[in-house]
Amino acid sequence: MPSLACQNRQGLCLKCTRSIVLFDRLQCPSGPERRLTLIYEFLMIDIKARWIQTITSIASWVHHLRQKIAGFLINLLARWSQLRWWGYRSIKTLSNFGIILISILLACHLFSPPAQKAINAFTDYYAIFLAAGSLIGTVLVLAFSLAILPIQHAAETLTRSASRLYREDYPTQFVFIVLGAFCLLSFSLALDRPFGEYRSWLMPFQILMLGCSLDLLRWHNRRMAQLIDPNEAIMRLTKSTNKLLHATQRNVNRVARIAHRSLSRQERDEQSLDRLEAAIYSKLSDPHRWTVFLLEISEIGVRATDRNETFLAKNSTNSLAAIACNYLKLRGKNLNFYPAAHGVTRSDATDILNIISEALIDINRNAIKQKLELVSIEVVRSFGYIAKFVIPVEIPGRGGTAGDLSWHVLGYMQLASEEALHQSMDNVGLELGKIYI
Repeated sequence: MPSLACQNRQGLCLKCTRSIVLFDRLQCPSGPERRLTLIYEFLMIDIKARWIQTITSIASWVHHLRQKIAGFLINLLARWSQLRWWGYRSIKTLSNFGIILISILLACHLFSPPAQKAINAFTDYYAIFLAAGSLIGTVLVLAFSLAILPIQHAAETLTRSASRLYREDYPTQFVFIVLGAFCLLSFSLALDRPFGEYRSWLMPFQILMLGCSLDLLRWHNRRMAQLIDPNEAIMRLTKSTNKLLHATQRNVNRVARIAHRSLSRQERDEQSLDRLEAAIYSKLSDPHRWTVFLLEISEIGVRATDRNETFLAKNSTNSLAAIACNYLKLRGKNLNFYPAAHGVTRSDATDILNIISEALIDINRNAIKQKLELVSIEVVRSFGYIAKFVIPVEIPGRGGTAGDLSWHVLGYMQLASEEALHQSMDNVGLELGKIYI
């Protein structure tokens, strides 16, 4: 008859079927040696199960840790370029103020009690302030000499407007004012009575002024070297033109809003804000006074083609196209349209497009004369950019688009490509085909 343990074996909570079988054999009488063998087998199976479970958990933890480390390394590599860029910018920014940082450290040391005691014991301190004032005056003369270089270069190789922009450069004027103030202040510090017992505090401030003056001279030198580049003149002319365009549009929009608010409710529904802006533009005495900048940029491009400077000529054409696109973007909904001969509809943008198109044609013809095919391709491409902004312009109250403006630009583009093709510049024709497609 089986034992009580064998009868209640199903109530036990063991981990596997084999353990239950071994437990049954262990409870059944079959000799002491057999029982010891079964006990050993049972313990080994339990140890192996626990060992496998431990190894599995360790492997899962190691796999999870490897995934975390891999994700961290991937994120670190992804951010490495950004970290390098920020580090380079930080180092470059600190290098611009290197002498100032050194002067700050020296000034902090001079504020210490032993240094203050030594300064008070020094008798000829006024000679240091006079020498510092003379040094800053020399720096001022050097800055003035450097400022003449880009003006002279602009007068010789660029245009009148470019030289005027350099003469009215506000950062250069700021450098002159700061250096002049430091020079006068240094000579004033040489006086004994105005400061009295606080004269020991003036030496650290003099060191700071010298450091600022030398760093200003270094920054001014780099700026003058940048201004000599002709591309900088084109960028400044383009920036001044776009700034004037935005200022005119902002003022017209402000006046139109005031006029629109003064109308009655019925008149507001009938009169849109864009039509009011168009009416205000028609009343302006000189709405296109900025066109002189277009002629200046065109002249720079023509001179660049004479000197075979391809990059400068391409930059000029791109600037003219960018100004035209910016003008059409600002005036897209408030243009004034009026009928002309042969049923053609014209607008106040026609004159602007004429000036820009003729300027591009002049650059193209000079480029053809100098065999600069890349410049001719850039001219055709610029016409294509302008056409993309002209075609969506709608004629208010009549529907449809301003076809005369688009055909006007496309006609000039066709003319530029034909003149280039006559001189065997086949790539210009390929570029024209890409634009049409």
